[in-house]
Amino acid sequence: MTFKKIILFVASCLIILIFFHTEFYGNWFETKIYRAWDSEIERETFDYQRTHLNPEQRKIDKLQETYTFSEQVAAYLKQMKAKNPLVLLPPQEYINEKGGNMIIPEPIVFYYHCGVKGAWYTSANVNQTNWAIIVQPPNGITPQQLAIIPIQNQPERDAIIAVYKHAVDSVKARQQANSPK
Repeated sequence: MTFKKIILFVASCLIILIFFHTEFYGNWFETKIYRAWDSEIERETFDYQRTHLNPEQRKIDKLQETYTFSEQVAAYLKQMKAKNPLVLLPPQEYINEKGGNMIIPEPIVFYYHCGVKGAWYTSANVNQTNWAIIVQPPNGITPQQLAIIPIQNQPERDAIIAVYKHAVDSVKARQQANSPK
């Protein structure tokens, strides 16, 4: 039995070595993993980050706006005492059409960052969403900003989905109009 374990261990190590010696994964390891250990820029080194940044700051530094967006949504929902929230995430085309410049994470990335479930307007569970993210126009006092609103009923959800779908369709129409035939 121990001989089998040794053989499996050696085979696993060989597979891992072969894996990281392929060009694609070798480059990935070199730029994403090893760079953090041995970087010319001190702030990017693992030792600097370990001693000067707490885990939350490292997440913000590495994951940037998708992480902070997700965390802000989760904090708001916690403040509102939302029970089992399922957030209807806007498509990137909707944000871009409204003049926003932030990147909206995918539902699985959103869940990974903050532990709150999310869905696209095309997801199978879209009819179970009970919160939505929309862009509120400027009103003279505050500039244009994202808002998290509760979804009260199906017609309200359908109206939000229609707005999202319209934004995606208009972007596709512009792309088709500009593409060479």
